[in-house]
Amino acid sequence: MQKLEKNLQRLTFRVWGNLTEDSEGWNSETHDFSFIYGIGTDGLSDFEMAIDGLGLNDVINLEIAHAKLKSYFGWLCPTLETHVPLVSEGGVVNLKLELLTVSSPEPREIVTAIAELQSHGGCSSDCGCGCH
Repeated sequence: MQKLEKNLQRLTFRVWGNLTEDSEGWNSETHDFSFIYGIGTDGLSDFEMAIDGLGLNDVINLEIAHAKLKSYFGWLCPTLETHVPLVSEGGVVNLKLELLTVSSPEPREIVTAIAELQSHGGCSSDCGCGCH
């Protein structure tokens, strides 16, 4: 798939989480997760770097230690936790994400998102805003 320009674009993913310990496979319940790529105050998060090469309908599987979620997702962690129930099995969170859309947000949406991020001190993993 052709790499898409993502900088300051709204990315929408369909997200699956793993099932509980006594089940196998991926949870059939999905959640949509959207954000504006590249607005974090500390540069791109590890997650944003991992998805940079994705094209539409591409899928990425992630296996992340629960203790590293905040540093991996950076400023996106509070938004992800709001939209996707994160199940930790053995200290690991498994996610499957499919890139559904890449769209241009209105300029005011970008400004609003950056302002919200700034009001939380940037929401890096140690910003102290209480979101983490």
